[in-house]
Amino acid sequence: MRKSLFFFISIFIQAQSADLVIKNANVWTVDLENPKARAIAIDHNKIIYVGSNAGVESFIADNTKVLDAGGKLVLPGFNDNHVHF
Repeated sequence: MRKSLFFFISIFIQAQSADLVIKNANVWTVDLENPKARAIAIDHNKIIYVGSNAGVESFIADNTKVLDAGGKLVLPGFNDNHVHF
């Protein structure tokens, strides 16, 4: 019984892989407690990880596109809703 349960649970507990990983970046997180990061993982247009280059490795699969940001700045999306007509 325990072996069957373990097998069943292990099928659903698989590491999530990302569609896109950005490494070696200077990420501004807008989080006062953790304002900077080095890597981002994105899956289906949703950010699933922000953190270190070492930590993002677990999200990289064979089909993951990996971008080396080369130390460039990565900012969150800004929306300027101030318009003039």
